[in-house]
Amino acid sequence: MSRRQKAEGRRQKAEGRRKKAEGRDKRHKGQLHKCQVSAAKCQLSAVRYELSTLEKLKTQN
Repeated sequence: MSRRQKAEGRRQKAEGRRKKAEGRDKRHKGQLHKCQVSAAKCQLSAVRYELSTLEKLKTQN
């Protein structure tokens, strides 16, 4: 499994956790759950990784 595939998998997993948490959030308005925070952090790290790889590709060209 390549790093890109792993990052994509983490991003999808985080997306699923976020959607699940959104359903819970409707019952508890305005409160962030731990899983929402971890999902957001996970998505952020995946996006950062993608951005860094794009930057590397840009500097190579």
